[in-house]
Amino acid sequence: MQSSQWLQPLVLFVMTVILATALKRVDAATGVGIKKSTWEPLCQVSEELDGIAGHVLQEATEMIAATIDFDAAAKRARIFSLKNPMHKWTKAAITIATAYEAKAAAAVRQLKDTYIKQQVEAASRSAYVKGRVDDFLKLLEQTVDGSNNACLLADENADTPVKRSATTKLGQTECKLSQSPITATRRTPTHITTAGYINLVEGTGGDKHQPTAASKECHLTTAHTSKGFAKGGGTAAAVTVMAGYLTIPNTAGELATATKANLITASEGGIAAWSHAHAAINLLDRTLPTEYANESGDLTERAALKEAAQNLFGEAKDHQGSDGKKAIEAVFSNTKADTINTIITLIEKEDIPKGAAARPTPAKLGEIKNSIELTNLLSYYQQRLSQDFETLDKRLEESTKHQDPKATEKICGEAKDDEDKCKGLKDKGCSFNEQDKKCELKKDVKEKLEKSNQETGGKDEKTDCSKLTTQTECEKANEGQTTKVCGWKGENTDGSDKGTYKCRDSSFLLSKHFALSVVSAAFVALLF
Repeated sequence: MQSSQWLQPLVLFVMTVILATALKRVDAATGVGIKKSTWEPLCQVSEELDGIAGHVLQEATEMIAATIDFDAAAKRARIFSLKNPMHKWTKAAITIATAYEAKAAAAVRQLKDTYIKQQVEAASRSAYVKGRVDDFLKLLEQTVDGSNNACLLADENADTPVKRSATTKLGQTECKLSQSPITATRRTPTHITTAGYINLVEGTGGDKHQPTAASKECHLTTAHTSKGFAKGGGTAAAVTVMAGYLTIPNTAGELATATKANLITASEGGIAAWSHAHAAINLLDRTLPTEYANESGDLTERAALKEAAQNLFGEAKDHQGSDGKKAIEAVFSNTKADTINTIITLIEKEDIPKGAAARPTPAKLGEIKNSIELTNLLSYYQQRLSQDFETLDKRLEESTKHQDPKATEKICGEAKDDEDKCKGLKDKGCSFNEQDKKCELKKDVKEKLEKSNQETGGKDEKTDCSKLTTQTECEKANEGQTTKVCGWKGENTDGSDKGTYKCRDSSFLLSKHFALSVVSAAFVALLF
């Protein structure tokens, strides 16, 4: 009986010790290292953040390259139209050039107004979070010695500190903890996705982040009076590191980590850096925006092309309803994609001769990619067209010296009492008679024309070229004339209609050349 009296307190004591020991093992030990399952996902996030700058560079490069391609395509189409002002697809080439120029302008504008800011923000915010994570991980990695300290553990419940197996690896985990040289490469979302930082360990409790017992310590993981990094006691409050992801307690307990939800939704405090970085990265996880892609499909479905056709050749002022389709058909004959593909192929196969814009060799227009070279060629053909216009203008001026006074008087008379219309005929020698309220040929101009005709015997106006049936007769009619009276030609200035050749009056030929010069001048104007 007496033995049972002293045995009961002993049993109670032993059970209390066992229970206390068991309860103690539920929570991690204070001031010990961090498990691999906690630090390894941080390394993975750090590595993925390191690639954001390269992703940004790749997207920006693709955008700029597309813009350069649009500009080059526009220049090639412009060059074709200047080089071939009377070609049946010249209007189409001008429309294509205008559409590509609009695409290039929109691409530059969007880059300036929207995408550059998004790209810089993604790179900047990612670098900030990476820096905050890397700094503390590096400090933990370096806080190690042979027997007393181990802050990053090689496994889950061991005292063994992790060691670098290579410059870029902690153990077998890629973890440089530094910035890599920027390489233009699109990223593959793995640890940072639209769902968040999916592999990071979250929350508190038990031995989630640190082992329950360890012989080696890590005073960086506690701010408590016992084993804490603060001198003379614990800190006034828990300490946050890694931009708020990790919380170092000022009580006897294990580390705490932010929840995955807070990492992508927090809008205030230090942890907001994670959500800001995530939002910025999400914006860039996209295919190349439509502003930088070529238009495709039916021609009426191509916004830039349709708008160009409407602005240049559309009839309806409001450009609504069927006007877009009509404008497309007026330029391309139909709305099929094959048509524009054929025209673009024609443009690219255009021969650019040696010597054009000081080219050392001939080339196909589509082979010329360099923007500066295309600009030089464009200026070259603009200048040639300007010179042609100047030559034709001089020929027109020469021909007007031998006009029939009666024919010119008739032109003036057609303006009748319209003073404004008469002013528009000033270059013909017309003036408005204020007294008689009519448009008439100036007296001095009439006298000069009559004198000129007398000197040439009136041959310029009297020869009927249409009655000359052979090329020999036609060319003979020009003998003794101050200017060419007749010409053996067709209606087209490029000589492509030889089947229609006949003896034609010089006034007809001149009017065709003059019309060409006016059209060509219009092409030049379209470039600016």
